[in-house]
Formats: sequence, structure tokens, C-alpha cells
Amino acid sequence: MAALIREEAPLLVLNATHPYADVATDSIDLACRECGVKCRRVLREKQPHTGCVEFGTLSDMAEYLNTHEGGVFSSLGAKEAAALASVKGAEERLWLRILPSEDGLRSCLAAGVPAKHIICMQGPFSEELNAAMFRTSGAKYLLTKDTGRTGGFADKVNAAQKCGMTVLLLKRPQPDSGEGMAFWKEALRSGKWREL
Repeated sequence: MAALIREEAPLLVLNATHPYADVATDSIDLACRECGVKCRRVLREKQPHTGCVEFGTLSDMAEYLNTHEGGVFSSLGAKEAAALASVKGAEERLWLRILPSEDGLRSCLAAGVPAKHIICMQGPFSEELNAAMFRTSGAKYLLTKDTGRTGGFADKVNAAQKCGMTVLLLKRPQPDSGEGMAFWKEALRSGKWREL
């Protein structure tokens, strides 16, 4: 990233990565500091939600699942497969929906998740499609992140609640410091970004 910043020589870097991309965010911040370039975060708006059980860490979520019975439908992604595969009875009760990548699929299979319980699809998904997947899995719990409107969060939560599922929400890893898309559109259009 530092090499790209040096090559392009921007006056400002806007970090618009996924809200849960904490490693990428840290790398971007470090590269900008190394290059002496301002870096600001573009925040994806949080979606209002009710009735979700919130967790600060994946291990807390897994601990909860170890004390509660029932099927689990995870939309957390392939990176969390190994941690979730350690949940009691995971080989029978765990379903994973991941991005359609060979590496992601390999990591899920290596974690011991049966192929028939892995859905490789690119979202976001409509409420109807989410509900169809949830009903097919027979899951009692949906594991998700607050991916905002762009990530289809509301459709996912609404579908789960209509299917009678309990939604387990992994909180965003970083404090919300930065500005939303509307702010940056106006700042870029008006030239006010130069004053920041």
C-alpha cells in the first residue's frame, strides 16, 4: 500500500473498506503515516436493529453457541470457519455462506465443515432469498455482522426474524471515527476536503 501511495502521490487517502476490515484499515493507516499522507475513514452507516444478541468477539459468540442447541447459519465469511468449526456438533449443525472463492472454500473444508453445508454465493441477497436459505438449513441461529445497507444487513435480519431465528450480531471491531458517504460526496464536490 505504501508503494502505491508513493507512486500515485495523493493528497488524501479515503479508506472505504468494509467495516470489519480491521487488518486492511490498520495497513492503510500505517502506509499513510509512512508516506506522510492524510488518511480519513469513510464510514458505512450502521443499520438500526432490534432483537439481536450482540457479541464483541467471535470467541464469545462461539461460547454462547456451545451452551445453546440448534442449527447455526453463519454469514460471517470463510475467515471465521475454523473458529466456528470448533463449536460443539458443528459438523451437523453449522452452515456457512461465504464468498465464491477457491481459497475460502478450501479453508472451510479444511476446518471440517461438510461441503453440503457450504453455500458459495456473492451477495447481497434479498429478504426472500435469505429466508429460503435459512429455511433450507433449518437453523435456529443466524450469525452476522452489521454490514450496513450496502451489505444487505436489514434483509438478512428481517428474513431471520420472520423465520423465527435468533440473530447473533458480531459488533464492529473499531470505533466509528470518520464520516459517512454523504459527507465525502459533498466534501469532494465542493473542494472542502482540502481543508481537512
